[in-house]
Amino acid sequence: MSAFTRTRTIHTLFLQQPTRLLGTGEVWQYCRAHGVATCRKTVRDDLERLAAQGLLSRQGSDNGRRYRLIGEGR
Repeated sequence: MSAFTRTRTIHTLFLQQPTRLLGTGEVWQYCRAHGVATCRKTVRDDLERLAAQGLLSRQGSDNGRRYRLIGEGR
């Protein structure tokens, strides 16, 4: 699965639940259910990339970090 498809799937999840904080595990399960997950680390890297692009905000420390969509539904 391409990185673009995986990133688009992750972004769609956040658009569906714009005010909810989501952790890597929840996002990974969603990606697995939609056939785009490779491994948990890849999903974590995708989340960090979306945060660096300004689409997601980071909440918490590295261990147990959660993410929220920026701007939408807040």
